Amino acid sequence: MAEPITVKGRASRLLPQAVVDATEMYERVDAYGSPMIGVMSSTKHLLTDEGSYMVATNPTPSTPVAYGSGGTQATFSDTAGFMVWKNNSSPLNPVSMFLDYLRLIVGGTVPASATSTHFAIKIDNVSRIPTSNASQITPVNLNLRSSRLVNGQLWVPNAAVPVVPASSAGARLVARGTLRSVISVVQDEYELRFGSVDGVGAMAAAGAGRYVTAAPPIVLGPQEYAVLYLWQLSGATNPLSVEFESGWWER
Repeated sequence: MAEPITVKGRASRLLPQAVVDATEMYERVDAYGSPMIGVMSSTKHLLTDEGSYMVATNPTPSTPVAYGSGGTQATFSDTAGFMVWKNNSSPLNPVSMFLDYLRLIVGGTVPASATSTHFAIKIDNVSRIPTSNASQITPVNLNLRSSRLVNGQLWVPNAAVPVVPASSAGARLVARGTLRSVISVVQDEYELRFGSVDGVGAMAAAGAGRYVTAAPPIVLGPQEYAVLYLWQLSGATNPLSVEFESGWWER
């Protein structure tokens, strides 16, 4: 009769400290001794449970941020960003930043004559931190029990169009699309889903509605950036004002 084999593991419900490749270590198991595997659930609750899921939101509910001062950005410009994400982890202790979604709720003002809302995304490994007209948002860890710090950073408009440094020669354009094909309406809700495998679509055409758009599965390495550009063709008179929410996980 064959001898029984004992496999030892280390219980770690929260995400443990990462180690370099080829390091021998115990298998990670949960509190009940079951192995923790990469794909743990069809939802993201277990990412929150281990302390890996982060979110950044509008500082004050029902108080939008203005993307512009008089009118909104009406054309694409490499140095006119809308929002900027950065993975601020160190290459010496690296984690990856997996962008999940961005939700925008239109409120306050909308351009008087915009015909459509367009977006593009570039990723880069040189600084794209806005030099003016932007505010840095403080993200939070969704798990109140986790002491894990947030590496991701987010900058959003502050009553004007943020000015960002020009892209490097190695920057990559990774997304291009539209959020709405007609003029924005107060109470519109726009959502970008990064790497979505779910269906996307829109409700309503002239009145306020909810519009969901797929975007590529963007993963930022240490000290890498993603710049979201947004422009509204023929946008004039009033700025686009939005509330926002962005989620990502770090592993």
